[in-house]
Amino acid sequence: MERSPSWGVPSAPTRKIVLPDTWGPEGPQVAGKGRIDARVAERLDRVIAARGVATRFVRRTGAREIEVLDLPRLEVECVVHNLAGPEFARRYSRREGEALRRPVEEFYLLAGERPMVTKSHMVAFALATPEDVNELIRLAHELNVAALAYLAERSLKLVQAAVNFARDATGRLTVDSELTPETMHLWDPRQDVHYDLAHLPADPDDAAARYRALAVLLGADDAVP
Repeated sequence: MERSPSWGVPSAPTRKIVLPDTWGPEGPQVAGKGRIDARVAERLDRVIAARGVATRFVRRTGAREIEVLDLPRLEVECVVHNLAGPEFARRYSRREGEALRRPVEEFYLLAGERPMVTKSHMVAFALATPEDVNELIRLAHELNVAALAYLAERSLKLVQAAVNFARDATGRLTVDSELTPETMHLWDPRQDVHYDLAHLPADPDDAAARYRALAVLLGADDAVP
């Protein structure tokens, strides 16, 4: 997929990323995960782009490889919660699986023990201006709305998603991460199956089969060009 000039950020250096078959730096090995992540990233980037959200994604360049804009990343991550996942429910004494009245955006520092930070923290630490924080929330919201609609068509619920950000050459904020099964917690209420690390089967073959099944649900399996 080529980046459309109508929504893409200005010209910038690019780099290529090989998406791993491991879940996180030290997580379990899942056969075929990198290939599926690349396809999911490509497909969902089209959905996000149609919403007018600029991202770093340029194109998929190989089975497990994607090309992205090489932009300076902000040192904060946003996690958008639509339902109360296990950790969210524990922290806030909510019922696990509870549908929230509105999405909750939580920001975390990408350093040290990754503490949660507020708008005041981000401004005090010179990570962002108050206007920047408002824009980060807007970007996360638009991305979330686009993903929710796409997933709802496939009878999937987006429990939560993690989003990173960067700043382009003009100073405009943009999304600096991809939506993949690793960066989202998805739930299929029809089968009551969760797709996230906490619910990943311990057996490697079962884990790979679940990942492949999710790729089919997302329209990102090998049968889709």
